Amino acid sequence: MEHDLLHERNLAIKRRQWRVADRVSQTSLREMIGSSMLSALLSERTAADELLRGEIGRKTADWGISVKSVEIRDVAIPVALQMPCRGKPRPSARSRRG
Repeated sequence: MEHDLLHERNLAIKRRQWRVADRVSQTSLREMIGSSMLSALLSERTAADELLRGEIGRKTADWGISVKSVEIRDVAIPVALQMPCRGKPRPSARSRRG
């Protein structure tokens, strides 16, 4: 019985650690994207991965979580942000005809 309680406690701790790491990872990535030019972030992914790994590792160390690697794999720009990223919107064909 004591073994089962210890096992359940360890599982609960691991779940909590995972949730902490997940939240810290998402927040750190948002902070990095918010403070970077998207084009630079995408063109220098290796450096961004390393910077993000260090930041997440620093924030989760107190929880006993060590971060071995981070890889930014896919960046999807929401449709609402795609036009501002391209610059000024182009006039439609209807408005050009006058």
